[in-house]
Amino acid sequence: MFKKIIAFVLIFAIAAVLCSCENIFPSGQSGDEEGNVPAEAEPAEEEKGLSEDAWMASVSANTIVQNEGITTAFIKEWYEDHTVYAAYPIVENLDAVSEELKQFAVESIEGYESTLPDEPEWDTDKPEFTMIYEPFTYEDTAIGFKFVTYSDNGSTRVVNRIDTFVYDKGSGEKLALSDLFKEDSDYLTEVSEASALRLEDDP
Repeated sequence: MFKKIIAFVLIFAIAAVLCSCENIFPSGQSGDEEGNVPAEAEPAEEEKGLSEDAWMASVSANTIVQNEGITTAFIKEWYEDHTVYAAYPIVENLDAVSEELKQFAVESIEGYESTLPDEPEWDTDKPEFTMIYEPFTYEDTAIGFKFVTYSDNGSTRVVNRIDTFVYDKGSGEKLALSDLFKEDSDYLTEVSEASALRLEDDP
């Protein structure tokens, strides 16, 4: 059982390593290994510059994977110079976990908004912040969340990132790799080697 929990947490550690290889685009576009979007994937000119109603309908159509005991809350904001769409989980019977993940979403938005230029430089595509998540559970032992964030401030700052959180499903205690290994063990080397093997299998 202990080894299985370690494996579960390792998945999230490896996901964080893989984030530089994964590209998340707001319109569901996929990029190549260097993050380039094929020319044919560019939105047609008439699709750019969505109205508020069209944008709201578009983000409301997003599908978030649901697990038992988890519901989704949203932050949807349309501003003159940018848009914000963030989904985060509400975990049944784990209020502290729900609050921590909400604060993560809020602070991520605040961090993004602090990068917005005083003078908007965008032409047709409004700057945006988009955050979605995917839940993972391991029996009745652990629960985890992978957050994928795309943010574009309309200038030169475009960020694709992955953040992961793992908790004890019973107590709500956040689990780190250090919690699963002996204090004097060289667990970082083991994790690095496992990550390298995963990258070789999925370059």
